[in-house]
Amino acid sequence: MVVILLLLSVALAITAWIILRARKFGQSPQDELLAQITSSPNYTNGQFHNLIPTQKLTNDSYIFSILWNDFFYGNKETVPSQNLPAIKTDLNALASNEDLLIWLGHSYYYVQLHGKRILIDLVLSDYAPHSLFLNKAFSGTTSYRVIDLPEIDYLLILHDHWDHLDYPTVTGLYNKVKQAIVPLGVGAHLRYWRYSKNRMTGIAN
Repeated sequence: MVVILLLLSVALAITAWIILRARKFGQSPQDELLAQITSSPNYTNGQFHNLIPTQKLTNDSYIFSILWNDFFYGNKETVPSQNLPAIKTDLNALASNEDLLIWLGHSYYYVQLHGKRILIDLVLSDYAPHSLFLNKAFSGTTSYRVIDLPEIDYLLILHDHWDHLDYPTVTGLYNKVKQAIVPLGVGAHLRYWRYSKNRMTGIAN
């Protein structure tokens, strides 16, 4: 039995190692990108620090109690019983000189401002963590695809959580995005996904 458990543990460890090395997980900052991070005035003792003191939910027992209550006593009606009402706008037909903002769901926005087209945190995948089992988008909320998007001047990505930075979306937009604006650390992912240094604007390049 001990040998079987040991073999299973090794097999699981190897499987996890292979999965985590998949290209969709991006790459940690290296070389000049890592140097930018460590030289930041807000980076000390191995991590970034907020300029303004911010209360964090870091108490393990408190977090556990929240998860426990949500799982056993939380509202079970968390999935809509029918498709969410949504209007799909023909983004390619919009006049480029018209200032507008279109909410695409969650934190995703399409913006036109002073003749520039801007995408914010867009995720087009049906599953946020690239899994066929977890965090499936609600029906009716993933009607847009890359072909529905015009040429984009700026792709703005706020951080690299799976519901903000999506490998299939970012790589699918490669030929449509002129410049990507990303924070420190996220630039490493885009560099790994073929975005050149001169296509990233701001502190990430």
